[in-house]
Amino acid sequence: MTTDITNLRLFCEYVIHKHNDLADMSTETLADEFRRMFLEGLPINPKSLEAVAMSLGVRIAARPTPKGIRGYNDIYDGTMSIYYKDDDCRSGKENTILHEIRELMETHFADLQPDYSPLRTSAVHNEANRFAGAVLLPREEFKRMALKTGLDARALADHYSKSYAQMIIRIAEVMQRDMFYYGALYEQCNGHRSSPEVTCWSASSPDDSVCVPATLFPRRGRIAADGSIVDHVYQDTKPYLVNEVIVSEESSDNNLIAIAQPIISDSGLAKILLVAVLLQDRDAIEPQIEQLNPMTIEKLEGHL
Repeated sequence: MTTDITNLRLFCEYVIHKHNDLADMSTETLADEFRRMFLEGLPINPKSLEAVAMSLGVRIAARPTPKGIRGYNDIYDGTMSIYYKDDDCRSGKENTILHEIRELMETHFADLQPDYSPLRTSAVHNEANRFAGAVLLPREEFKRMALKTGLDARALADHYSKSYAQMIIRIAEVMQRDMFYYGALYEQCNGHRSSPEVTCWSASSPDDSVCVPATLFPRRGRIAADGSIVDHVYQDTKPYLVNEVIVSEESSDNNLIAIAQPIISDSGLAKILLVAVLLQDRDAIEPQIEQLNPMTIEKLEGHL
């Protein structure tokens, strides 16, 4: 690994000098610069990312972490450190190292550009998640693969050895401004509930903004409704396709097509993946339809 940038602060200085205004620099651009500077020609795995972190002047340590926390960082006596869960999976370690590197960048950005307003708490956490995803899953390559699979989070997760949730989120990011997409992951979270609930969802839009009404598009914590496509998958443990989800009786322009598939573990049905796009964009999910050969529901009205 060869580079003229020897620590994190110098890298931050470099991107500020090259792109002038941090407010106008996208997550994708920052990830591209990071990948080109430090990861070009390297296999991406925890060991290589540890080496990159050390070259940036960041100490890395694997250790037990508090429950529910995959990693964290600190700066003590001028030394930056990242700690990640020692028994985490490979994907978890990769995401954590990159996530914490991005959080540490924020301190340097605020110091190097006085008019920059540093992100706070949940905002920097979300930005760090996006940065990690963009580094690990380069936009154009991932977008090609997403379309090749028919926006199939399962196929993508298998291909990239990543979680279903990360695939759902990354699909939405790379399809933003290209098409409407809604993806959700359902799991059985509480033993007393008979139906699975949404644990992760994401969406994209042809416009800059994303508007997905909760009445139609289930959000986190929503239980699968009786008669919904997810309920059909749950009852039959088979993939299902809805040829048309009627959003409005007045116009068919916003009507949808949706497909859902079960994820089976040794103990039975573990998860359900749901994807919906505009009916006019059926071609985008056609490869997934052909692969799954799902059971068919002709129409649903007003809900998924």
